[in-house]
Amino acid sequence: MGYVRNVLCLVNVYPEVFGRPQWQFSQVLYIYYRYLFAFYVIGWDVFITIRGSYQYGGWYQIDLKVWTFHLLALYAFISVVTALVHWVRVAKWRYEDFLRKDSSPAIDSVLNTSQNSLGITADQSIYPSNPWYFKLDWLLFNLNISLHPIVTILFWIHARNDNVFSSDDKSDILAVAHLTIVNTALIVLDLFIRRIPVYILQAAYPMTVWIIYIIVNVIVHFANAPGSQEFIYSDLFNWSADNVAPSISFAVAFLFGILLVHLLAYFLFKFRTALFLRCCKDVGYYDSSGVSLEMSSGLCCSVCGRGQDSHNFVFNT
Repeated sequence: MGYVRNVLCLVNVYPEVFGRPQWQFSQVLYIYYRYLFAFYVIGWDVFITIRGSYQYGGWYQIDLKVWTFHLLALYAFISVVTALVHWVRVAKWRYEDFLRKDSSPAIDSVLNTSQNSLGITADQSIYPSNPWYFKLDWLLFNLNISLHPIVTILFWIHARNDNVFSSDDKSDILAVAHLTIVNTALIVLDLFIRRIPVYILQAAYPMTVWIIYIIVNVIVHFANAPGSQEFIYSDLFNWSADNVAPSISFAVAFLFGILLVHLLAYFLFKFRTALFLRCCKDVGYYDSSGVSLEMSSGLCCSVCGRGQDSHNFVFNT
């Protein structure tokens, strides 16, 4: 139960997971990447929101693909915050400022091997703290990595008989592309660049969001406000008496689809970890899960350069 609690409560992960990339390129370059990612996503989110509200009205905001793109924009902003906070704290503050009071016997024995090089005493061999914004970053990552592929699949099922890129309005084509293709590509790219882990149990978060969306979908259907029905996929989710059963079937199918997508994200995370360990297996100390707790003094990976930073911790599970 302790493992389940830790996973679902988003605790017991080193802050380097949120503040540094998986691969050993410059931290400044990673900060620039986070800024570029955030400006790109937030810029398109603002453009799509203003344009859609002007063209379609306020009900446009309940469209699932728009809703989830707002989540992607929020994630992009928080990921910049976590990267900057970690960078400033490591550069300006003591490393011990990341440590919290409760120790973990499971990790102390491994940390004891590296106390001298890190200057950590026996009673300091404990997990770093996770401020709320690190937890929020992790939560939003889990939501986005599982929901955006599902949103893409749902949209293309809904629009299977339409030529959605036939519009003469280039901005309309670009908006649809970002809401249904680029969104998934961006979050998968981030999965391979960041150190952030994926746990199977955390599929509970995007599945909960999906259940909330279905509840909102039902409410909007029965409210039947003018202009609202075209934004709730009414051809798939029609909650009238004659169509409740197939609508429930679709909702449950997509719920399990989210679980499958999250499992795929977990295996991609493990694949990323395997690539990292294959590249850097001789540079540091690792446990069986791929957790690097100390970089061996004087060693440097010939491929990615890892090992140049004595405080270069990695948490990969």
